Amino acid sequence: MKDLFRLFVLKFFIIYCNAICEYPDWIQNKVWNDQKGQLTFSVTTMTGWNYRLYSDIITEWECFLQFKNETFVASRSKDTHTIFGAHYRAYLCQKFDKTAGNVTYYNLMADISERGERVHITNEVPDNICDVCSGPGDDGSYLMSVDSNSSYEADHHDGCNPCLNSCDQPGTPLITATSKPDDGKTPIWIPISER
Repeated sequence: MKDLFRLFVLKFFIIYCNAICEYPDWIQNKVWNDQKGQLTFSVTTMTGWNYRLYSDIITEWECFLQFKNETFVASRSKDTHTIFGAHYRAYLCQKFDKTAGNVTYYNLMADISERGERVHITNEVPDNICDVCSGPGDDGSYLMSVDSNSSYEADHHDGCNPCLNSCDQPGTPLITATSKPDDGKTPIWIPISER
């Protein structure tokens, strides 16, 4: 009976811990235009970031784990996907940084998958955000612009993966992001709701 009670408490703790993951409040409840499609962030979900996992297309993600603060988030595919009898999930690691009232950057912080994107695929449930967010993030920086009428221009923000470095320490090496938003590689994101 004691073991059953402990199991119940552990299960409740796991559910509770996962339930508190939230996307940064400044991107919530907005629709963003992206090269992958329209992205919508709610408090705990993101839709529209498409990823093909064999024959399945993942479009719905849920906030799953956070690293000490609300700006480094691991999202997981809402549904599991069965591949050769094993159940897999995709994980998308984003480190958000609000640089101005109308500009937010995020860096993708997972290793590059076999499909060439920074998405982590596993059939294990990670205990820690660093289990799935261990990539350097050096070639996946994206600019999100909140106001399409804005004349604000910012240099690309360097990303620092807190799983690999002590990002809050002075002198910590930062991961260099793509050099310019108009380089043909870095999409500019504009929320549709604010056009």
